[in-house]
Amino acid sequence: VSLGMDHMKYVVAQGQKVQEDGYARNTGTGEWSNTQQITLTPDVLQYEHTDGLNLLSVDADRYHSLWNGGNGRRCLHVFEGAFAGPVIPRTDVRLFGVGLNNRFHLAGWGAGVQAGIHFTFCRVLYLRATAKGGYIDLPDVLTTGTSEDRARQHFFFAQWNATFGATIGW
Repeated sequence: VSLGMDHMKYVVAQGQKVQEDGYARNTGTGEWSNTQQITLTPDVLQYEHTDGLNLLSVDADRYHSLWNGGNGRRCLHVFEGAFAGPVIPRTDVRLFGVGLNNRFHLAGWGAGVQAGIHFTFCRVLYLRATAKGGYIDLPDVLTTGTSEDRARQHFFFAQWNATFGATIGW
């Protein structure tokens, strides 16, 4: 069992065609609703979690020994496991030119699975390669800075990591 933090990035690509569906309130023109296909441009929407799409997680992994050598000083394991926890992004949003780079905010949760290989040497140092994938659900993303403006988002993700570290308390 371990604690982890994945500091991921998410950026909406400009120039893509998307389905606009919903409503907006504008103090100058009243309310409007719309369903149409639009092309995303910077004057319509800029949306990113580039200051961090931070998934704080509790990870539970199971290790399988492949090789032990050097009296416990070197060993090779494969592992698989699962993780879950809250997501705390800092979202930068511009919607029709209005918005800001928001504060860090608990916006939702994420969960997934992981697998990899773990090589320990000198008894406490290790190299680790991990492939992981999961799901993130963000029902409460801060957007333009007003309390009533929020966004919802969910998506699947895949990533790989290479880690060099040390085991504490060997």
